[in-house]
Formats: sequence, C-alpha cells, structure tokens
Amino acid sequence: MWAKRNYVRVKRWQPLAGRWGDWALRRKSAQRRKEMQKRRESQQQLPSEPCND
Repeated sequence: MWAKRNYVRVKRWQPLAGRWGDWALRRKSAQRRKEMQKRRESQQQLPSEPCND
C-alpha cells in the first residue's frame, strides 16, 4: 500500500516523471493516454475543407 501512495505522490509532484514511470511499468492508463494524444494530433493536422455556400 505504501508504494501506491508514494507512486501517486510522485506523479502529482513531477507529472513528467510520472508519465515516464507509467511508460516503464507499461500501464494501461499510459497506453490509453498515448493513443488519445495521437488521435488529437491527427485530427488537428487534417486540413479543413472550405465551406461552399
């Protein structure tokens, strides 16, 4: 139980280190966030089509 509390404390204190920790532990939450970030970036890169009214 101590490890979980400490892990959460580190993630709040150092979010970047927490992301690296998630990645190193191959956590599902890290994989989910990575996929969501990829989707967001791909949606932003799509050129918007002009509206012909």
